[in-house]
Amino acid sequence: MSGTDAGKLPVLASLVLGAVLALVLISSSPLTELHPIFLLALPLMCLAVLGMVVSPRTVVLGLIFSRVLLDPLLNTTKSEGGFGFGAVFNLAIVVLTAYLMLSQPRPAWTRGAFFKSWVVFIAVCVAAAAFSPFPAGGMRGIFNLLSYLCMAMIPSYLGPEKNDKKFWIGALFLSTLLPVMIANLDMARGGTPSVDAGNRILGTFTHPNILGFYLVWVMMLALFVIKSGLFRLNGLQRILMTGYFLNLIVLLAATRTRNAWICAWLFFFAYGVIKERRYLIYCGALLAAGLSVSTVATRMTDIFSQNSVEVNSLAWRFQVWGDSLPAILEKPFLGHGVGSFRELSSSFLVANKEGAEAHSVYIQLLFEAGAAGLIAYAAIFWNLIRDFFRRFRRSFGGLSAEYALALSYLFIYLLIGVADNLLGYLTLNWYVWFFIGVLLKATRFQRTSGPAGAEGT
Repeated sequence: MSGTDAGKLPVLASLVLGAVLALVLISSSPLTELHPIFLLALPLMCLAVLGMVVSPRTVVLGLIFSRVLLDPLLNTTKSEGGFGFGAVFNLAIVVLTAYLMLSQPRPAWTRGAFFKSWVVFIAVCVAAAAFSPFPAGGMRGIFNLLSYLCMAMIPSYLGPEKNDKKFWIGALFLSTLLPVMIANLDMARGGTPSVDAGNRILGTFTHPNILGFYLVWVMMLALFVIKSGLFRLNGLQRILMTGYFLNLIVLLAATRTRNAWICAWLFFFAYGVIKERRYLIYCGALLAAGLSVSTVATRMTDIFSQNSVEVNSLAWRFQVWGDSLPAILEKPFLGHGVGSFRELSSSFLVANKEGAEAHSVYIQLLFEAGAAGLIAYAAIFWNLIRDFFRRFRRSFGGLSAEYALALSYLFIYLLIGVADNLLGYLTLNWYVWFFIGVLLKATRFQRTSGPAGAEGT
């Protein structure tokens, strides 16, 4: 392609996306009847599109620093169908990704097995959503998944600067400071009372569980900053980072999210097995320290001492999963349709006649998208982990600390999905998949543009 033709691509992309966006906004105008805030959608999308053309990096930075703070506000705009103003952010991410793809002469990122696995997974979910008895929920679920893929793709389209990995990892880390500060304020004021776990903190999220899993991701990111070699930390900075890390542990305890506690401990254990054996000692010390705190010890032992589904969330989950299996077997291949578990669960859950979420990614996928959806989802991580091992070993001559951390977190991410509604935690998923996208871009750039083992890419 000639330079002139390449120069025309951003203009053509802007025209095409402008027309598509106009149709989308016009067709969604009835949403203004659900909540007045939707009147802001048009001017905000116009500003976003203008920003995409002028400086996509600035738009992405704005989203990274703002989205983690907005869940409580956006949650107030949700309608009965589950749509809220957050859908505008989803649309902005999809439009930004489409613009970047259309304005690039050769989007080589899309040739890999990881991207193709995502496309297959979304295609299966679209097929399952086509016959969902709740199309609004299906559409919302599809757009959420599409936005996760877009967040993983965006870093590869934001220019091949050599310091990109350091820049974006630094931006992600700085974006955690304000949410962590707000979580500390929440803890200082005593948190929010819960039915079965005392007072719990939720910070800038809508549920303590989501904050708990976000804090696990922040711990991984903090360790990444310390150990990657991208950031040359002096003595004072290392002291501050250590203090920040300890603060994260205290906040995680204050969420009283047992699944997040277990996942955090297993993350350190996995990293110790993969890379640094001394972390196995830290795991032992952390376990002893945690069980010495009465609130933590009581919360953990309650799992084994209470068998009633009314007071034991694990027993309740087993009840939900067991009740859903007959319904899963009714439509084993493509399921009952994306977005249908919550709505249909009242008809088969014994202990929850009002209905409930699946509280498991894998049960949810089996129910809503069948075996095809679960296999397609597993293929994403199979290809990603295989890509990590193959590319990173080839680039570094061994598994570096930063990619050992990334692999450890990937295992934990899969574990979180066993007993929580992880696919619905949109904000957390945006940050996780953007981080993965940064690593994938850095590895590809390193292989083609620099010496093996070079830092700062």
